[in-house]
Amino acid sequence: MTNRLKRFLKNFNDITDYYNFLVVKTKKYEYVEITNEWLIDNYYSLVEHKNNILNQKKEIKKNSKIINDNYYFLKEFASSKNYNISFKMLVEELRNYQRVNQKVFTYKELFSVLSILVFIYTERLNELCREEYSKLLDKEEVSNIIKNHD
Repeated sequence: MTNRLKRFLKNFNDITDYYNFLVVKTKKYEYVEITNEWLIDNYYSLVEHKNNILNQKKEIKKNSKIINDNYYFLKEFASSKNYNISFKMLVEELRNYQRVNQKVFTYKELFSVLSILVFIYTERLNELCREEYSKLLDKEEVSNIIKNHD
């Protein structure tokens, strides 16, 4: 298995753990805030992406060099747009990249873009989940201090 694929699965597992943590909190009628509610409501979509990646595992392994070569360029692009990109923006960026670098993307390279973006967005979502988890723990700690102080 490629390093990118391993990292993706690790990120996905971390997100799943956090999702399960949130589900337990909501079952206890604890407020988890809007960002976390988004994860609860959209987790099924993440599972679909994971399944698509797993179904393409052989292709991803074959194209690991292509994925690695284009990963950082696409990550920088997504990051520069605060991970808020449209299909039109992506196409424009790919065209611009080809023009500036005097390169023509192959079919395999274009085909790999979706997988790369799934890897990138899963990584970013995992970072956000860790931040949100930390906030929830801080909030619980403050609540406990207040409760114990009364």
